[in-house]
Amino acid sequence: MAIWNEIVVRYLSFYGFYAVWISGRVSHWMLLVPAAYCVAFFSLATRPRLIRDRTQGTLLALLIVYFLAMSFFIGFKAHGYLVYILPLYDAVLALWAWRCWQGSRAARRWAVAVIAVFAGVNWYMIGMKIGEDSYRNEYLPCAHYVRTIAGPGKTIYAIAALGFSVPYSDFIDDGRLGFFTHRKADYILLDRSYSQWLLIYQRDEPAVYSYIQDLFEHEYRVAFQSGAYKVYERLAKENPHAMPIEGERYAPRD
Repeated sequence: MAIWNEIVVRYLSFYGFYAVWISGRVSHWMLLVPAAYCVAFFSLATRPRLIRDRTQGTLLALLIVYFLAMSFFIGFKAHGYLVYILPLYDAVLALWAWRCWQGSRAARRWAVAVIAVFAGVNWYMIGMKIGEDSYRNEYLPCAHYVRTIAGPGKTIYAIAALGFSVPYSDFIDDGRLGFFTHRKADYILLDRSYSQWLLIYQRDEPAVYSYIQDLFEHEYRVAFQSGAYKVYERLAKENPHAMPIEGERYAPRD
């Protein structure tokens, strides 16, 4: 199960097949990137002559060690941890391409085709993310709004990444939104990460999921939205249908 989760939750989610931690648009074309890594690794690993080469054998062995270590000792399968192993995959791909270039004309063509697809898909996704610019179009407007509502006596639940723009003293990272602390926030920032946690709670922690669903249905309303970021404001008992002060306007609940 550890290896299965490593492949499905960490790798396939990052490369667009099972989008758990990914923000914004994804593309299944990204699957060609790990496919290129697999072609390179298994092509080298199945050649005894190359394995006997100490340098190349060490590189392949190191990649296997990293993969198994991440599978069994890093249970949190967020794709950010791929930064530790992707350089090894790139090195193996480069070694494979170099070996092919030293071979026959057909091997050279095969290497050129794989590297061209690999580079093309990477640049395509980079260009798509640049055009999307979710940092400027979604994150920054939300961070600005949170700064306007934060202050003494205000409790805000939000993902820790908000700390790049808002002082950590102004909010609390509690993905279960006070289920254990019994402390309800004045505002809740629901981003992609918190939204994904809801799906995990629905499967693994139904009591937490029911608690959060009840909060959003009966005690909070959306006061501001910027793309995938939503700021929920706790309803005042004396005026449950009050409109938000700023941000996108929403009709009151029936």
